Amino acid sequence: KTIMFIDGDTIPHRRCVEYHLSVYSENSLAVGLRYYVGMDHLPTLMQLYRSGLLSYDLIAKTRLLNDERLRLSRYRDHFLLLSKPSFDTFDYNNDDTCAYLCHSHNISYPTKALRLLGGFDAKYDEAGGGEDVDLAIRFCQIGGKIITLTDAYVYHLNHPKRAVRNDGLIKKYLSATRSKRTQR
Repeated sequence: KTIMFIDGDTIPHRRCVEYHLSVYSENSLAVGLRYYVGMDHLPTLMQLYRSGLLSYDLIAKTRLLNDERLRLSRYRDHFLLLSKPSFDTFDYNNDDTCAYLCHSHNISYPTKALRLLGGFDAKYDEAGGGEDVDLAIRFCQIGGKIITLTDAYVYHLNHPKRAVRNDGLIKKYLSATRSKRTQR
């Protein structure tokens, strides 16, 4: 009924999948948090992981990790708003801020909706990103809602930025998606 995406360089919280499944709906995608782990903190993380002591509370206290969506106030307000039960009043078609929260490192979609939308749009490969935001916008355009999960998180191992990323092309493609001009 649902497909969950996580990146290959992440370690999911032990209950991450459970949290995603607990909010399953045919009309909603669910997106969780990502906490970056700097290379200098990787040994500590792995030691905690192997010992079974890894927990959000422990990580929060040590400040090893963070999520840029909670650090940047323009995203934090939207993320926290969406994590509350009443998110139906948000106008997804006129404000893409919430779609920009939807990165494929920790997200689940109803399988039926993914099939209807045709999945990720391959044209974003040449741009070096943006396909996850595009998919979220298209999902909202067919009436889908976004649920944020503050308890579902993955530990994202820090890595160098992509060598190839064309922000101008990404913006052009996303603009076309927003105006519903894309052809599949």
